[in-house]
Amino acid sequence: MGIRLKTFGAVMLVNILAVVLLAMFLQYRAASFFEEQYMASLYERAKVGGQNVDGVFQEVYRAALDVAYDERVAALAAGNRQEQMELAEILREYKRNTHMADMVYCLLPEQGILIKSAEHNGVQQLPQDVGRKWLEILHRQHGMHPLAVVDILSTSHKNVYLYSAEIKGKEGETVAWLAFTVSERELYYSYFDSVDNSSQSFALLFDDGKSVSSGPQKLDEAEKEQLASFCSLGACTGRVEMGDASYFGAKAQMAFSGDTYCVLIPEEPFERQTQDLWVMGLLGGLIVLLTTSLGGYVLSSRLSSPVEELALAMQAAGKGDLAARSSVKGNDEIGYLAMTFNGMLEKISLLVEEIANEKALKKEAELKALQYQIRPHFIYNMLNSIRLAAIMQGAGNLGSLLLDFAELLRASINRDGAFVTVEEEIDILKHYISLQKFRMMDAFSIDFEIDKETLRCIMPRLILQPLVENSIIHGPSQAHSACTIWVRAFFDEGQLILEVEDDGQGMSPEKLTEIGRGQVENSHGGLSGVGVKNVKERLELYYGATGRLEYFSDGASYTLARVSLPVSRDAQAYEL
Repeated sequence: MGIRLKTFGAVMLVNILAVVLLAMFLQYRAASFFEEQYMASLYERAKVGGQNVDGVFQEVYRAALDVAYDERVAALAAGNRQEQMELAEILREYKRNTHMADMVYCLLPEQGILIKSAEHNGVQQLPQDVGRKWLEILHRQHGMHPLAVVDILSTSHKNVYLYSAEIKGKEGETVAWLAFTVSERELYYSYFDSVDNSSQSFALLFDDGKSVSSGPQKLDEAEKEQLASFCSLGACTGRVEMGDASYFGAKAQMAFSGDTYCVLIPEEPFERQTQDLWVMGLLGGLIVLLTTSLGGYVLSSRLSSPVEELALAMQAAGKGDLAARSSVKGNDEIGYLAMTFNGMLEKISLLVEEIANEKALKKEAELKALQYQIRPHFIYNMLNSIRLAAIMQGAGNLGSLLLDFAELLRASINRDGAFVTVEEEIDILKHYISLQKFRMMDAFSIDFEIDKETLRCIMPRLILQPLVENSIIHGPSQAHSACTIWVRAFFDEGQLILEVEDDGQGMSPEKLTEIGRGQVENSHGGLSGVGVKNVKERLELYYGATGRLEYFSDGASYTLARVSLPVSRDAQAYEL
């Protein structure tokens, strides 16, 4: 398959994916937007409906309080039958002035008398059991929350919302109970019927979010439980599943009464509209796809010719012809690619020549390195020869010193590895100490406190020698001409600790700060040529943050150098 077909196929594939993904995204966003707006409008309907119903409850509640505090009511309730008939007329007046009030009752529990706002039979004697049940109902209503009950005093025993209030006498005693009722059916036809404009959508009122207390639908217990579950959620809108149907639901809790006004609208019509929107989006995407196909073909044709020519030049270069060059020209990306390719071939030609020259120079450097390695070994062999001659002439002490110096020199020039065991480091240090004792006329003494378990651990070569050298050179003072040096090796919290401590004159805080910052001389002129700065640099090089050198001193009586290393017995783990 040629580059032209591949380019065209790639452009078409990208177009298809782009159109499909864009259509899906736009449809999803559109559906989400419409659903959000739909839910928002549904919530507004629920909120407005709830406010209207709440206004009814608030009006009835205030009317009940007005009657309860009306001085005429308490006086007439305790009077004779004629006065009670007058009270019935007052109750009728309150009912006429209270919107949606269905009935106003005044119960005299002691006499079993019921006074109501009905036009006929305004005062009647209640059976004892009916009066007791009605009094129990009145006791169940508290505060601003209406009580949804069956009005057992009406002839039809209809469902009502009830507000109750106590009527107090002059001594503060309860002389009667007052009840205002709102017919559930009247409330529905006034505030719910406008929502129930079809058999599919409806509105309901929930009492405490637990039970359906108003609405035209005959719901079974399972459906009531599902609706109550929706009303108990924190979200104001959502989906409600009832049986085989799915609904969009919105609820608003009424501020005054505490009941919940809920509106439910079937989801199926909305889904049909969404599907129609999807189909329209896909058709639009297909039109865009057909339009871009022609442009893709033209684009692939223009791209293919220079790319094919450039590919031929690359094939020739791939076969080893570094003299091959592309003739493609232009200010676009393909022209820049051809120019870069030609420049790359020129650089490759130069690099091939440089590599050939570097090989020759490397071979010459290796020969010189072999020659330089002979010189230190020659010095070491000559020192051993002089030591043997001294021993043969009876100068055993001088021979021992030459042996120490030769071993120390060998450790310094050895390049076989940067790491030794603690045991090997201590042996090298002992040779250095023997030479320094001879040189310093026994101006110091040394004591080794080495944990045997540390001897096989590995550490960088010549770490302890510069620390001991510091103690030998800087430890003695005029007040304390001879000092004692302790060399320790032990484990602490999973690390190998190496310490060099002396009881000399100590270090000043300024000197300790310089050492901490690495601002110290690299050598004291000792045999190793390795100073404290070198030790810190090597610890950082090999171990990073896990290897460190620290100095402690009181500036008068001691100096302690402590090296902390990871515990390891494998030198290869840290070799560079």
